[in-house]
Amino acid sequence: MKFLRNFLHNRYFISFLSILCIFAVWIICSVIVSSSLILPPPLQVLKAIIELCGSSSFWHDFAFTFLRVILAFCVSMICGFILGVAAGYFKSAEYFLEVPLSIIKASPVISFILIAFFWFKSGTVPVVIAVVMTLPAIVGDVKAGIQNTDLSLLKMAKVYRLSAFQVFWNIRMNAVKPFLQSAAKTAFGLCWKVVAAGEVLCLPKYSAGTILHTSQMHLETARVIAVTVLLVVSSLLVEKLFVLVYRFLSGQNQKLHLY
Repeated sequence: MKFLRNFLHNRYFISFLSILCIFAVWIICSVIVSSSLILPPPLQVLKAIIELCGSSSFWHDFAFTFLRVILAFCVSMICGFILGVAAGYFKSAEYFLEVPLSIIKASPVISFILIAFFWFKSGTVPVVIAVVMTLPAIVGDVKAGIQNTDLSLLKMAKVYRLSAFQVFWNIRMNAVKPFLQSAAKTAFGLCWKVVAAGEVLCLPKYSAGTILHTSQMHLETARVIAVTVLLVVSSLLVEKLFVLVYRFLSGQNQKLHLY
């Protein structure tokens, strides 16, 4: 009984069961609807996925989307980190950033995309909007890490007369690390969503979003779902890889060096 109880509470078993339930509901709904235009069955979507995976043009377009996501993520992490540190150290910077970041969080993504389309090229809009929309999360988490630094460590740094850089690198950064990891995961997932949405509206020459739009215009529902599935799977895999790399790199310097 204990083995069965542990098995039923196993994370991977529950996740697998969740996936089975999703497919079961999908199959039942597709049978009830009985229209591949509205909801194609899983096998039809699988066929579309295989066709896409065997197409070099799809991977060429997908590569451009992936590069836009990575570029937006890197730029947003750098800018968000700098602004977050400034907001964490200086109250004036925190108050100054409060209004624009609140506006960004409250505004619909579609509005920013449409406005940016007047100012930038179609291939640049998704990157710019992804950077803008992810900034509030990164700035907020980095600021929280800076402001939640252990005060006893800061007092100890004064006793040992550490420089401002030593305090920042050895104490503040250790406090920011868990917040930064959370911000990075949130930002990366959001970058995929915003970049894909931007591509669907702006239609760059090479992009997965353009494939989604074209498939929707041609009423190829299975192809739309197939592209979406590939985007989701790619996002999850890269996110897991990023977390592993981040943990490996951050684990190299767990000790607090005072000298």
